Amino acid sequence: NWLNANKITSIVNVTACISNYYPDDYKYYNYGATDLNNSTLLGFYDQFYRLITESADNEIFLVHCFAGKSRSAALVLYYLIKHNQWTFERALKHLKRCRPHININTVFIDEVGRTVPPCPPRALPGGQGLGIPPVLARRCTPYTD
Repeated sequence: NWLNANKITSIVNVTACISNYYPDDYKYYNYGATDLNNSTLLGFYDQFYRLITESADNEIFLVHCFAGKSRSAALVLYYLIKHNQWTFERALKHLKRCRPHININTVFIDEVGRTVPPCPPRALPGGQGLGIPPVLARRCTPYTD
């Protein structure tokens, strides 16, 4: 299956409505969030960031929500900005290139913009430009349809 082929070890489930289908096979982290205009992810951004950055080097995450367009994308956007010290625009451009059909709820876009302090972009080691940084490539495998 796709999860095994991509060496996924852990799943971040950013929904309140999808069950953990393989609890015996993968470690689950549940962030029971909805995707409505009055929803918020404010309680999850730093928690998600710490989860990824403090995980074991061999832990590889799949981050999903219902359609993979909004909640999961907002958390990954936050991670990209904070971890790489990228601007909001650079991180969003990178995320859209990796997963073109994202459509992040405007509430979550506003939250990420307010939550992560603005910082100048920094060059990645080895002149990777907008490439996936080594830590992200090791820990976060993008899902493609």
